[in-house]
Amino acid sequence: MGDPLTIWYVFYESPGIMPAHVHEVVSHFLAAGQRVVLFARAHAPGGPLDALAEKGAELVCLDVPDVRGLAEPLFLAALARELGRRLRGERPDAVYARHSGASAAVVAAVRGRAPVILEVNDVVTAKARFAGVYRIKAAWIRVYETFAFPRADLVLPVTPGIRQWIVDAFPVDPDRVRVVENGVDDRRFSPMDQAACREKFGLPAEGTIAGFLGSFYAWAGLETLVDAAPDILREFPDILFALGGGEEPYFSRICGLVEARGLSGSFAFFGRVPYEDAPAFINAMDLCLDPANFPDPGTGIAAQKDMACLACAKPLVGSDIRGLGDMLEQAGAGVSFAMGDPADLARAVKQVLADPAAMREMGRRGRKAAEARSWRVQTDRIADMIRELAGKARA
Repeated sequence: MGDPLTIWYVFYESPGIMPAHVHEVVSHFLAAGQRVVLFARAHAPGGPLDALAEKGAELVCLDVPDVRGLAEPLFLAALARELGRRLRGERPDAVYARHSGASAAVVAAVRGRAPVILEVNDVVTAKARFAGVYRIKAAWIRVYETFAFPRADLVLPVTPGIRQWIVDAFPVDPDRVRVVENGVDDRRFSPMDQAACREKFGLPAEGTIAGFLGSFYAWAGLETLVDAAPDILREFPDILFALGGGEEPYFSRICGLVEARGLSGSFAFFGRVPYEDAPAFINAMDLCLDPANFPDPGTGIAAQKDMACLACAKPLVGSDIRGLGDMLEQAGAGVSFAMGDPADLARAVKQVLADPAAMREMGRRGRKAAEARSWRVQTDRIADMIRELAGKARA
């Protein structure tokens, strides 16, 4: 295991918001005995940052005005000042930044005084174009990527496709770009009593339920599911599609589409499901769905929600996007379909539901695959990399 590490972890989000990835990585660092100092925007008491503080994280909360368009640059300026001030009295083993504008601020303030690690979860510029974000924002994102990636000591993309994009698009040393896929808390996400879980969410005790749990963004591909539903219903008329997630405007768009197609009786919308309730929501399902329709399928995905479904021993039907379709094939944990193709999605769902024994075997295999990619395993890998960097820095 080695001596405990001191890790400064930086992320930027609106107050009160914490990505599950941040929560899991920090929680598992702490559980392994590492010291974590968490730099983030100031928040109201009782929020997700306080939950990590209760586990032992030391909080450095930077208070900046919540002004649209100005909050992030003001945070980055405050972050750079605070990092510089603290580095005069302490040297962490690494400064770890979740990919955002914070990456550039961290590199500018820290490089040469402590190892810098950048975590990259997606190709932000592709999502910005897909979501219709102003071109100027996408251009700014590219500026800080161009500055930060070549100067970081280590860049950790979550998929091989994102790694290849970084190596091809930026002047980086390929040896400094290493894939660490998203993991899952296989203790939190594990098989539970289905009847109790259905009761918790007011779902029918009988009948087949196929569910989606995730963010309602344009690349979630839920239009494909709505288009596939009539075909599935012809063979499985009692099936209920339960959808968890509520980001606007996509949430209202999908609700409206379901109503316009006359499918309201076969869909149940639950809005955003709290993270602590996610295991029960997944365990209420017979089958999990991820119809992801990503803007740049070549970079692939490593969605935590997919690993959570596998950890709960649920078979998964997902699009054949890189990182999902090939993962299902290798693990034998589900069936993939051609991304964006409603007829093929219907085919995959019907294929799985037609064989209950095969569904149980897919669940067993999925659970095994999730255990091999737990957050304990992934954060131990990252800790080993930090020790490697810290050893080089001391030398």
